[in-house]
Amino acid sequence: MIVSIASQKGGTGKTSSSISLSAGLAHKGKRVLLVDMEGYFELDSLVQLEKVLKEVQEYFNPSLELLGILFTMSDPTINTSTSLQLLRQAYTSKVLQTVIPRNVDLRDAHFNKQDIFSFSRNSKAAKAYDKLIREVFLTDQAAMKPFEDEVQPQL
Repeated sequence: MIVSIASQKGGTGKTSSSISLSAGLAHKGKRVLLVDMEGYFELDSLVQLEKVLKEVQEYFNPSLELLGILFTMSDPTINTSTSLQLLRQAYTSKVLQTVIPRNVDLRDAHFNKQDIFSFSRNSKAAKAYDKLIREVFLTDQAAMKPFEDEVQPQL
């Protein structure tokens, strides 16, 4: 499985999400290869993403699919709430249920060169990424429980 995390601008949590998803899956015993290509591929909007997706499907890989749209850096402001509501209206079936909150622990984990699960496994951000992993990547019941029987990733 290949997962791409893209956004039309910087500072939206792409690298933090990539690291957190990879680390969370590794803690669940999954083998993960993370390639962060920040700056090599910028998108103007979700509309551009759809256009690129259709072109790749047409010319290179007809089975390529958009897994979902992840809303990150959520906070309790009206602007965030409105943005999420508009996104869900426009892309109903593709917007993931899990929302990643703005959380100082994500920034601090990044500065300390740690993933969020190693840095602060009980933070709101770690719990949100665990929920995302369970929502998207893990379907069997044994994998649904949070990090109770976790495997220590090899770095």
